[in-house]
Amino acid sequence: MVANYIIRLQKDVGPNVSVISGYEAGPTGFGLHRDLSKAGLDCKVMAPTTI
Repeated sequence: MVANYIIRLQKDVGPNVSVISGYEAGPTGFGLHRDLSKAGLDCKVMAPTTI
């Protein structure tokens, strides 16, 4: 799961690092956003024209 990977990455890097993820809005990303948010991780939804 992506959330587990990001949490493990944060632990490996240290407490002074924050991870902000983002994905291009689309039909498959909303589940990812929901999972990351539930895990307490910051996830931004971006319009395709802004990427």
